[in-house]
Amino acid sequence: MNSDNPIEVQGILKTYHDNIQGQLHCFDRIIINGTFDEIAHPQAMSYQLHQNGIKLLEYGKVFAQQLRLDMRDTVEKIAKDEGLTIEHVNFGTRKESLVSKVLERRGNREGIVHIISAMERCRCFKVGKNKVSGYLELQWDSGKCLHYYIYFMDAEYGLCYFRIPTWAPFRLQVYLNGHEYLERQMLKCGINFSKLDNCFIDISDFKKAQELADSLDPFVLHEKLNAYTQRFCGCSKRWKTIHWSFNQVEYATDIVFKNNQILPHLYDQLVKTAVCEVGAADVYNFMGKRLTSASAAEVSSHLNTRVEGTRIKHTLDKCSIKMYDKQDRVLRIETTCNDVSFFKHHREVLKRDGSIELKNASVKKTIYSLGVLQGLMHSCNRRYYEFVSQLQDHTRGRLELAKLSEKAIDEKGKSYRGINFFNATDLTFINTLVRGENNISGFTNRMFREHLGWNSNKISRMIKRFRNHKLIKAVRGTYKYYLTNKAKKLLIAGLQLKDRIIIPALAS
Repeated sequence: MNSDNPIEVQGILKTYHDNIQGQLHCFDRIIINGTFDEIAHPQAMSYQLHQNGIKLLEYGKVFAQQLRLDMRDTVEKIAKDEGLTIEHVNFGTRKESLVSKVLERRGNREGIVHIISAMERCRCFKVGKNKVSGYLELQWDSGKCLHYYIYFMDAEYGLCYFRIPTWAPFRLQVYLNGHEYLERQMLKCGINFSKLDNCFIDISDFKKAQELADSLDPFVLHEKLNAYTQRFCGCSKRWKTIHWSFNQVEYATDIVFKNNQILPHLYDQLVKTAVCEVGAADVYNFMGKRLTSASAAEVSSHLNTRVEGTRIKHTLDKCSIKMYDKQDRVLRIETTCNDVSFFKHHREVLKRDGSIELKNASVKKTIYSLGVLQGLMHSCNRRYYEFVSQLQDHTRGRLELAKLSEKAIDEKGKSYRGINFFNATDLTFINTLVRGENNISGFTNRMFREHLGWNSNKISRMIKRFRNHKLIKAVRGTYKYYLTNKAKKLLIAGLQLKDRIIIPALAS
């Protein structure tokens, strides 16, 4: 994995370029689910009952009860060996606060920090009647059981927790933080840094730090997760095949300022832009999605002011993107996804007939999608940053928009008229250009014919005209085109200016 595509400091932030120390792209919160393949669903558990000679009606009182005791005894033995007391908490108690107090006493040395137990909801099995056949079978059900949270300090990943339910099918949960991982890697490499509230406000070598942040290896992580499972889970001796998948992933982009004099004022302007200008179509664009009537999902934006500062959050389906300032020194843009299959990318897909096809498909939930997610979520952060930063530079925008409306002349002296945001033909073409999918995979003449219903010659003339205005660039050796950085900036700004300022002013 690598982040070879850093966010270019542009727009309003370019004015403060000399005050920016550097930028860092890093995973933040990562929550992983672990499922024992042999008991992952009712049919699998039924097979285990058959293998152990246990009747179906004895599942809860015999088999599941014994497994529960094995899980409990294993955790209690770990607590005894470590000299720890298991602390039981009620629903709503902030476990992080309890662990923080323990860390203040013991420090950050490796090993188990604290063990907490709590009654929480879980998904489990029950014996029920099949509505079709009439026979008894194991079925999915919801219930409550005792959960153990084992907080530990890992040499590679820092503070983590391992959540263990005591009732089958024992869906495990592991938490780790990418910034904790990076901190330990920088300590090993001798990179000087200052860290406050899960963000780095000073790093001596940003380039090396970025390489270390990109070094989070899913293969190493997989081995580590399996090792902790063998240690913490009483049923791991029975079933050793575990599937690890993402529950939640956060990816953060931090722009670090040299002092706390610039960001507070600048952030206020950026928040005003995000509140007033970001619409539903824009959020789709940030996420690299196509907004259609068939696929439209609810989009919401929330502005929260807390003691720590102001945060704005835009939500689309199970993903969100938010912006906030940290310690008056770090501007953070963060994409959070609670279902990584929300994103799509080109990958090999195994079809039912056994053949393999390369197509645009949903991201797999396995932890081996870590590198793919890094690239996709980094792009979300970049598109959001470009949007909020460009729209603030009003003076520069007016000059560039004015130049865009003037004619352009090519190498042969042929002139092409300027771009008119109030011309129906130009406006239709522009709106098609800035669609979310065109910012990811590019576009062709054929795609425009499908969207617009125009003939090929008309589209070719429009493409040539926009190319001479340096709004479109061609991919060498293909018939595909992409928007230039200039186009992403000017076309969006022009549309926003027309739709949200000029037309409302004329209508008032």
